[in-house]
Parts: sequence; C-alpha cells; structure tokens
Amino acid sequence: MKRNISLPVKLALSLGVMFSATGAAFGQGMVSAPDTGQLAVQYASIAQASEQEIVTVQRLLRRLEYLKTEHLSHKMDESTAAALDAHFAAVGGADQTVNATQAIRSLFTEAWTKEGWGTGSVDGQDLVVDKDKVRGAQQVLKRLGFEPGPVDGVFGPATFAAIESFQEDAGMKVRGLLTQDTFHNITRALKFADKPPQTIIHMLNWTTYINPDTLDKFETETGIRVAYDTYTSSAESKDVLLAGSDKYDVVIQTGSQMRLVLEGKDPVLVLDRTRIPNSADVDPKVRTASDVLDPGNLHSEPYMWGTMGLAVNVDKVRALRPDLKLDSTSLVMDPEIAASLAQCGISMNDEPLDVTPTLIAYLGGDIKNIGIADIEALDAALGKISQYVKRVPDEGWNESMASGKYCVSIGFPGATFRAAEEAKKKGTGQITYSVPLEGTSMWLDYFVIPTNAQNKDAAYQLIDFMLRPDIAAANTNFLRYANPVLTSTPYIEPALLKNKGLYPPPATLKKVSATAPISPDEEKLLRAAWEKLPKQ
Repeated sequence: MKRNISLPVKLALSLGVMFSATGAAFGQGMVSAPDTGQLAVQYASIAQASEQEIVTVQRLLRRLEYLKTEHLSHKMDESTAAALDAHFAAVGGADQTVNATQAIRSLFTEAWTKEGWGTGSVDGQDLVVDKDKVRGAQQVLKRLGFEPGPVDGVFGPATFAAIESFQEDAGMKVRGLLTQDTFHNITRALKFADKPPQTIIHMLNWTTYINPDTLDKFETETGIRVAYDTYTSSAESKDVLLAGSDKYDVVIQTGSQMRLVLEGKDPVLVLDRTRIPNSADVDPKVRTASDVLDPGNLHSEPYMWGTMGLAVNVDKVRALRPDLKLDSTSLVMDPEIAASLAQCGISMNDEPLDVTPTLIAYLGGDIKNIGIADIEALDAALGKISQYVKRVPDEGWNESMASGKYCVSIGFPGATFRAAEEAKKKGTGQITYSVPLEGTSMWLDYFVIPTNAQNKDAAYQLIDFMLRPDIAAANTNFLRYANPVLTSTPYIEPALLKNKGLYPPPATLKKVSATAPISPDEEKLLRAAWEKLPKQ
C-alpha cells in the first residue's frame, strides 16, 4: 500500500549541529564493527543515532557503491560498518570515533566530488544551484517541519538529509538532491502546510516535461495536491507499470513502450472518457497515429507529440562542409559525410525505439512496419559509422548540443529548440531543427492510469485538466512540443505555431508516420545493432 503521511512532519534532522549520541558500546545488543586495522574507526555512536540518520548514511553508502544492497536495514549493522570502512579507506582514513554527523559529512563530500553535485545536473535531473532558490527551499523545508540546517543558500549535508525526508514523505524517489522537480514540490507543499489537502495524487513523468505553473494551477483550482516524480528513460516508466505499482495515479508513458505495457497483465485502465470531457478536442490525426500504438485508443490520452529530426549547428557544419543539405539524414548515416564531420561531433539521442525508424527511412525501409530485413540493413549501416557517431542519454542531450560538443544529432524538436536558445546565449552557434527529407517517425507520449492507482477519481480530474486548451497550450509554450488539443491554438505563441519543425505542414507530414510495434525478437535484434554505436 502507498504511504499516506501528511505534512508537516517533525523529523528532527538537524545536521548543522552534532547528532545526539550516547557513545554506548556495541556490546549492548548491537553488532560490533569488524576489525578495521590501522583505521581504528569506531561506529558505536552511529548505532545510537536516529533511524533517519542511519538511513541517510546507508543511502549515501549505496549511492557511492560501498553498500551493495537493494533494501536498507535501517540499523547500524555489520555490512554498513564494512561499507564505512571502505569509504574511509578511500578518502584517507579516520583515527577517531565517528558519529553520524561526521559520517554523513564525509560521505556527502565524496559524493559531491564524485558525482558533480555542483555542476547543475546529476542522473539526468536538473539541479537547483542558484543560492537564492536554495535559501528559499531551506526556508520552506524549515516551515514544513524538516530541519535543513542554516538557511544560508548552501546545499550541505543538513539540507541533503532534510530533502531526503521530504521526498520520502511525499512519496517521491529519494535522491536527497534539490532537483528542479523537488524544488517545485517543496514550494507547492507550503500551500498545504496549514490546511492539509483533501487528496494527494502521485504523478510520474519525464524529467523537466511540464510547465512548473501547471500543477500550481491544478492544486489552486481543485485543492488536490500533486506529488510529482520523474524518470529519465522510457524503459523506466514501463517497468513501473509492469511491476503493478500502486504508488502512482497518473503516469506519462512513451508510445515506444506502449506495446510492452499493453502486453502486460492489465497494468493500465481502459479509460472512461465520459470522465475526460476535454478528450473530445484531441486532433483526429493524432488519434489515427495513436491507434497504431494503442489499438482503439482504449488505454491512453495523448499528452505531447512530434517528430524525430535533425539538430544541426549550422555554423560548425558549414565551416567544414558548405555543400551539404542540412535536412538530410545523410549527415549522420553516410560514412563519407560522417567522416568529414567527425571533428565537430555527431550523435544520436539514446532512445533507439524512437530514433531508429528515422534511420530505417533513410535506408529505404517502410517505417510503418519495420521487419527483420530492415533491422539487418540498419545493423550493417551502423557498423560503417560507429567510429564517427555516439549515442547520448536523453537527459544529457540538450547540454551536449548547446555546448557545441556536437554539430549534428538526431533528437526531439523541443529539446533542439531549447538547446538552440541556450546555444544562442552561450555563443556556440546557430542550431536548427528539420524533418529529414527522407522521412521520419511520429512519436507520442500518453497519460495512462495504472490499474492499481489509489486515487482514480483525482487521476481522471488531472488528465482532463491537462487537456484543457489553455493548460495544454501553456505546456506547449514552455516545452516547445506540440500538444494534441485542437482548441489550444489561440493560446499558443504565434512563433511556435509557425515553426515547421514543431507543427509540420501537410506536405511534410506525408513523410511522417507512426511506427507499428515490433516483436520482442525484433526489438532484441534492433538493440543489439544500436549498441554498435559507442556511448558518450
């Protein structure tokens, strides 16, 4: 069953001062730490710390791969002591008794350095690094009953632990990091600090794939609080659904994974559209394309749609090859051209089910119905360009283009437009997006309701709200992706409506098609071919 803990909760996580610890010996029902040799580290005071403090130690140990376990013990045990030994050996050792505060600070420091917590992005999650925003989050956490330490705008061990507790309490994935999504969850929770919400609904979505104001409006209008969580790969959301999780009430699922979801044992509901009045405004052409991925459009409502296309840093490509067509997949797939552009960098978004139909279209295949022969041809073609082309995780793709690391890539339009805006600020070149002249695929992302959802009524309410014309448009304006709601166009920025990459004209759409699901055996072959390209 889903945890249902209301805010605020006092957890007494003051890591800015020393944790309370009696320093009692391990002999009183506790497991003695193994012999640490010259380290002479003692962990008795950690054993006397609060459960939350011990869990924070264990989570950091697991994150740093000193502790290799899926489930945490929530107590100071032999494996935790051994993991701490390994940590202190790696960072230079310790010659004194270590309490929880010291352990967390030491682990935090190693993680900060090893994982680059000060760089702005970790595990595909955008971090809040602005000092004023960090201070604002600390102020709210403190008011909610969590103890982030000094309200100074510095992300330190105390703030890390307070965020862990907030995320756990809110039913989010516990990362301890102040991601953009966590920041918005924290600030929204303040609205319910003095007046608990009537309902809490849990939503799972791609990272940074919603206008932050959208959930604020929903909560203001309905009094329903949204606990918002994110994932960084399409397979991750599929796995959540197939596991039969009751943690989420609304999940945004990719079209490329819908076949696998629907082949599962009833993981999502057949939707009752009488409870989604705004679904009547969904574009028929999107419905038609969707039917390929969700036959009969029974289980899903479309959220966003678009094409796969070419992201090109015009300045960098023109400097090397002024003769090339910038709207041809040959920029990536022709070995001679790829070799000539290799020095400025070529990549593909590492979502093979979305990207490879574009490559197969270039090779002359029918992307509506991809077969074994198409995959074999792709396998051979990728082998010829593997020394020139890299695959980049979706969560790092924007920055890789905006920074000028790559001059050509195949990716999503919204990500390309955001990369173009950032590249303009950085002065790293003009980035354009185009639908390949050889053809490409249409992708769709959907709202689905897990069969085991705890708040189905609120889930229907949220989906209907998201399909409201003004709300759908607000998400388009923020994300730079097309929404399926026909009546949203008056609210969309005119420049976006005119953008042929975002809203392709009819002549271009003739070259675009949704791809029918491939079989498990075909997918296995496709992924094997895909892995011929090295990771970034």
